[in-house]
Amino acid sequence: VSPYSIDVPAIEAQAPILEIGTTADRELEPPQDPTEVGWWKYGAKPGAAVGTAIIAGHINYNGVAGALGEIGRLNPGDKIIVHGMRGGKQATLTFTVTGVQTYSKKKLPWAQIFDQQVAGRLALVTCGGPFDASTGNYLDNIITYGVLDNSSGGGPITPAHS
Repeated sequence: VSPYSIDVPAIEAQAPILEIGTTADRELEPPQDPTEVGWWKYGAKPGAAVGTAIIAGHINYNGVAGALGEIGRLNPGDKIIVHGMRGGKQATLTFTVTGVQTYSKKKLPWAQIFDQQVAGRLALVTCGGPFDASTGNYLDNIITYGVLDNSSGGGPITPAHS
């Protein structure tokens, strides 16, 4: 699915999804607006049978809370809903959270997170942990993983809620 919005009911998060790339330093470049999130266009699309679909957003920015800022509170079994387009039609995919990991940015297992050879999955990414005022950055990344519900993507396209 080419994603255009995300809904995470357990943390009451909703956001439009924009396509994003990476910086020259190979870091994800989420939208500056913390109420928007970005899908890494060089990875799998949400719902793909193989690869990691990565959606990233700020924890906060300029005093505004980020749409994905609370993903660290998700638990296995919580739902992540991605709305998008497939074959010119609206489609809604539901993912089930399988786990949440917090990694030090200095020891981030990039190859594991960005793996495009794994069975299809979703990874939500934001910052977290202690804030370093001297650099203006959080020291950790929080990654929430999810897998497509069997009833969501393998069968017919489900119409998006309007």
